[in-house]
Amino acid sequence: MMASRKRPLPGGTPCPRKKNKTVINLDSDPESDLEVMEGGPACSLSSSSSSRDVEVMTKFQHDRFLQDEEYQHALQQDRARKEAVERAVAQKAQREERELQKLQSLSVSLPPEPAPAPSATMLEFRLPCGEKFTRRFNNTDTIGLVRTFVESQRLKFRVPASFELVASFPKRMLHDNAPTLAAAGLASSCGNTLFVTALD
Repeated sequence: MMASRKRPLPGGTPCPRKKNKTVINLDSDPESDLEVMEGGPACSLSSSSSSRDVEVMTKFQHDRFLQDEEYQHALQQDRARKEAVERAVAQKAQREERELQKLQSLSVSLPPEPAPAPSATMLEFRLPCGEKFTRRFNNTDTIGLVRTFVESQRLKFRVPASFELVASFPKRMLHDNAPTLAAAGLASSCGNTLFVTALD
């Protein structure tokens, strides 16, 4: 039996056999594939992103800390100013209370006003603000007693904290507290006027 022979293609050309082709991707980088598999550039990108996140968070926390510190400082300053105002108000109230007690003590220490008599003199006191008030004194009362009376009137009138008494006629300052009204030339049945002059 004769072996069969392939029939030639028309024109006498044998039929070509199909061969399996191996395709190699020259664009592929094995090292890149290995790095991706083992955490290469992809892992580096994730690490860089995490670093930026930490940096942003750290800056936010720092800014927040500075804001809190500034707020606490401003709060302390406000508290200190408030306490200073409260102390000033309390000290002023204490001074006023002491001044009131002093003036009340002066008023109580004065002898009663004498009745009209030849041995008494009516004195009129004129303040720098234009206010005026009067009181009768014995001719034997001293200038010091008159000064104490004027000072006690700070409860009712705007008497200066520091003042001097000035006689109107003849015009002179009454520095000495020891002389009596008679000795100072102020005793008069017609009365006299004294000006209360502020020293400060």
